[in-house]
Amino acid sequence: MFFLKKKRENENIETTLKEYLSQTSDMYRQENSATGEILDRIQNEQAEMQNFLRKKMETLDDFLDQLQEEKEADDELKELQEKSSEREKQLCQLISIYSEQLHTIEEFLSDKEGWHEQFRMMSQKRKQVGSLTQIQEIGTVGEPFNYRLHDIIKTEETDQETVDGIISKVYAPGLLYQGQVIKKAQVCVYKK
Repeated sequence: MFFLKKKRENENIETTLKEYLSQTSDMYRQENSATGEILDRIQNEQAEMQNFLRKKMETLDDFLDQLQEEKEADDELKELQEKSSEREKQLCQLISIYSEQLHTIEEFLSDKEGWHEQFRMMSQKRKQVGSLTQIQEIGTVGEPFNYRLHDIIKTEETDQETVDGIISKVYAPGLLYQGQVIKKAQVCVYKK
């Protein structure tokens, strides 16, 4: 009896343990299944996030490439503008020298027969072309002296008050380019 009782107790304990193990196993399977589903969702979301980030990185790389191309184009344009500006300055210097030489030749040959009319036509043509290119020769006999446009090389005494400050002779013409003084005219001015 005692053995039977013990045997029954053992069987009860065994049954209880089996039920407990079965329940625990079922709970573990359910939790494991739920955990697997959660893990699958997390992995799916992680994959979606990686795809999203990859696409954004590609977009960012494209944008950075575009910015780099625009910067290179801007740098190229600035370089071209600087070269153009330098060539423009050199051309203005060349025109200034040319204008000065023509003025000197005109002064030298002005009293020679036939040359005066030839230089008048050349001068007129030079002024027409100059106005088209926004180059203007400055320094004309009879115009008022202007410190911004003229350099006084010499003064000429006069008794007439009406000609005081008027240019009496031009030694070398000056140049304006797009309204800016490139070279001041060198002149002689009447002074009372």
